[in-house]
Amino acid sequence: MTPLAVALVALVAVGTPAHADVWREAIDATANTAFRGELQAGDDHVLLAHASMVSPNERKRHVDEAIAAYRRAALARPASAEPHYRIAATLDAFLVCSKDRAGRPMEREILDLCSPATFRTVGPLLIAELELAEQLAPLDPRFTVTAGDSTLFDRAILRTKLSGVVPRADAVKMLEAAARDYERIVQRSDEAASETVFANLAETYMMLGRIDEAVAQYDRAMAGGAGGSTIYGLAVALDRNGQTMRATQALVGLTDDAFHQFELDVVTQRTFYVPSGEVYYYYGLLQEHLGHPDKALEWFKKFIKSGAHPQYQDAAMRHVAALTKELVAHPVVAQPPRYPEAW
Repeated sequence: MTPLAVALVALVAVGTPAHADVWREAIDATANTAFRGELQAGDDHVLLAHASMVSPNERKRHVDEAIAAYRRAALARPASAEPHYRIAATLDAFLVCSKDRAGRPMEREILDLCSPATFRTVGPLLIAELELAEQLAPLDPRFTVTAGDSTLFDRAILRTKLSGVVPRADAVKMLEAAARDYERIVQRSDEAASETVFANLAETYMMLGRIDEAVAQYDRAMAGGAGGSTIYGLAVALDRNGQTMRATQALVGLTDDAFHQFELDVVTQRTFYVPSGEVYYYYGLLQEHLGHPDKALEWFKKFIKSGAHPQYQDAAMRHVAALTKELVAHPVVAQPPRYPEAW
């Protein structure tokens, strides 16, 4: 080994703090410059993708370029959560086709990048990026603040929607993970755990067959007053749990107008159920309570035919048997038109 090589080995082994710091700072500065540059490049492509005059092909190219830039930023600073969070935000903005919480179509839905097949592919990637971001920065406010602004809440919603388009074994895992997201919101702050969080957790438990826990969470959601969908969810959970009297009491005061508003919320996706056939059980129970046994029978039969949540098929069949017997004993008389046809 030459004297120069020996000296180099000794330098590496022993180190010279002053020089090492200089080199480390230079490397860090270069990495930070690259990191910031790639984040900015990604942001620029996202802005261009949002431009109204961009063609679909150009929009997709900008989305791909943005994600590639964010991935390069992640390589420059592997310990940073920010690139992964921005990748997830970009996938959600352009490829997942969600709606806002009022059920209104988001501007992103005009894009042709969205489809059920894309959702099945991109959704898990989006979740994986959020999980990696959380691992790197578990105290990031985006994962810890109240439900209305919490990434945990949005991720739970995404997991629930995905559970409706993946095989059953994967669906169960998705729902279990969604329940954990809601549980963490509840554990972190009572204030953050709003009616919506408790009700969504209850609905998730019900989809998993954890009916006693579902009833308990619905009761918590009801504690401070509740909206229609929470009341209906509680009634369904109680009915499936064999608590028929409590289910009836929960629906006291329900009117046709309230039912029609619920229908509208479902149609506009302000309220959604997974799989979609689950809502038929709600319709059946509500129509039965409103005194429309013929309509209730049709909805319970649709629920059974849909195959949604096999663990509750027996409960639906009990309703079918009781309603069929009631209609034989007391047939429904068709109501005449409200106004003469000539009008």
